[in-house]
Amino acid sequence: MTATETVSSTIRALMGAEKKTIAEFALKLGVTRQTASLFYNGHRAMSTDQIAITAQWLDVSPGALFAGISYERLAA
Repeated sequence: MTATETVSSTIRALMGAEKKTIAEFALKLGVTRQTASLFYNGHRAMSTDQIAITAQWLDVSPGALFAGISYERLAA
């Protein structure tokens, strides 16, 4: 799995657990819904600034997005 795929998989899991939408994701990043969807599905890599913004929005560290999902985090 590539870093982009790991990040997108983690974002999908955390957004799903927190019931956050792609529209909200796009708004937070200041991009179109289509671009947010590309990030969400792992079809486009995010910039370091976008990763930092996303991590803060999802209440995790940027490194956690690269490390993958912790099921303990979802259960909390």
